[in-house]
Amino acid sequence: MRTLPVVSFIALVAIQAQACSRDEPRGAPAPPPTAEFLIAAGDSTYWVTSGADGLRVRGSPILLARYDDRFYEVYTADDDRSYPDAVLIGQRIFRRDLVSGDSAVVFEDTTVARMADAYAISHPDETPLEPDEDASDEPGTRATSEADIVDVHGPFLTYEYRADVDAGGDQVRAARRGVVDLRSGDRQTVTALFGAHAASLVSRAGRILFAAALDSIRGVASERARRAAATLAGFTFDERSFGLASLAGEPAIEFLVPGRGARAGGYSLALPPVPVRPPAPDWWSAIRPSLPAGVAETGADRWGRGRYQVVARYDSVGGPVALALRGNGREWSVARLPAPARHVFWLDTPALDSISRVALARAFDESALYSDDARIALRGGPTPALVVAQLSCRALSPRPGTHRSSSHGPAQLSPRSRVAARDIGNHDAAGRQRARTCVRRRDHVDHGQVRGGRRHPARPPGLRDRVGRSNRLS
Repeated sequence: MRTLPVVSFIALVAIQAQACSRDEPRGAPAPPPTAEFLIAAGDSTYWVTSGADGLRVRGSPILLARYDDRFYEVYTADDDRSYPDAVLIGQRIFRRDLVSGDSAVVFEDTTVARMADAYAISHPDETPLEPDEDASDEPGTRATSEADIVDVHGPFLTYEYRADVDAGGDQVRAARRGVVDLRSGDRQTVTALFGAHAASLVSRAGRILFAAALDSIRGVASERARRAAATLAGFTFDERSFGLASLAGEPAIEFLVPGRGARAGGYSLALPPVPVRPPAPDWWSAIRPSLPAGVAETGADRWGRGRYQVVARYDSVGGPVALALRGNGREWSVARLPAPARHVFWLDTPALDSISRVALARAFDESALYSDDARIALRGGPTPALVVAQLSCRALSPRPGTHRSSSHGPAQLSPRSRVAARDIGNHDAAGRQRARTCVRRRDHVDHGQVRGGRRHPARPPGLRDRVGRSNRLS
């Protein structure tokens, strides 16, 4: 057989390659880089996988914490201790190990619990309401509280607590923010987290920001502004009322100044985040990879992972987040998610172990069976003085709930100045399963969003010791 010269053979292969290339569609999109991660956005978590087969996104209405190389679900649950003439509903915060399924209380409201104990002693002939019983339309005693999850940084959960008590005509409203250690349930101080010296500097900066916020409101020359200034007299800086935040991947503290008294009780003044003086503590190094590494462009956050980047663009104030994957000089659109995008948990480097992967997939599967009882309780509208205070800050601040922890935000005065978290139903202990659904009003005025001590039907055997939760993603 006659053989072709080497040069002729190469030329023939080149001609065949050109012919084949003409048969392929021009401009065929290149596959995205191989990646796998979770991103916490809004009040949900999304599982993103990409590679040669394209992009896949799966959403789940769960909030996750990751520390010690394990995933934990965090959620709130009602603690209903009502009587026929007393509505007594508190809230607890739980964390659940996705691998073992075990849950533990990390925050428990003691105000409602103490009132329930006192009411039981003073009314020995009354018995607590059953799940299918309603309280009086005009109860003589009402004590309700909310514990909302604001954010999670590794083992440290930031919550916002609000209580509303009306006993015998005496009304007391309180609000504060705090940080709890998910491992022990201990409430943290700035000193315990960052040391005495850093805590002193942060507290001083917080007081300066608080004074500046008051001055900006008092500087408005109008009768309403003067009434607002009188209302602001009920606000006192409290260094114990704070939450964890981040600025360009570094730790920061966000103080929430609580209002007290008849006019300011139940309201709060959120201050801009205060950066913690470097160096950051050792425990922050495990959290930093989940935080935005820096600003990729105006109105966007960026997470870097070597061969690819995750970019979250904020198109408008309060609008959805456009999530994109960037690598090899190209960019792929992933999805539009609810704002804000907070954390990215990497599942590829290092690779997630098989046990954790099975547990995570099971949690995503079970979340589809959560109940649809997501609700947010809002009190009545603010007093005219507080409305003026909000208006005077409007030129300096975005709408409440639209700021991101990765950027500075000005002071906000509002009765609900936080990112709303879901209320997730009952604790996943077999002894707390409820047979029927019951709704009790928490507040005097129903705005269509009043949440009562809502009970959930008993779960099927395979789902016992689980919780009821909304299946809505945002």
